[in-house]
Amino acid sequence: MLDPRQPPIDQRLDRLERKLDLILGHLGLEYVEPGELDRLHTEAEIDALVRQGNRIEAIRRYRALHPDISLMQARIIIESRTGTKPPADPQGWEPTPWEPQDRL
Repeated sequence: MLDPRQPPIDQRLDRLERKLDLILGHLGLEYVEPGELDRLHTEAEIDALVRQGNRIEAIRRYRALHPDISLMQARIIIESRTGTKPPADPQGWEPTPWEPQDRL
């Protein structure tokens, strides 16, 4: 049974979240949402594929992770990670230096 002297549950949860944020900050940690962690893990796999020279699989996984990206755009981004110059995009799309990192 709830104690009528206790603050409402939403106030208690807010206070608990603030305390948890302080603890994480003190420990130098940052909370990462579970879906974000999966995305970061996939990006690490993509980088590993690029290092192994498996660019086609890296492009395929990159497109699965970023469905709004065209095949040519994904190829340009993956090629920029390898340090090789990809062919020019016929639509004139060129990645900016910050774009591959922004999508990580």
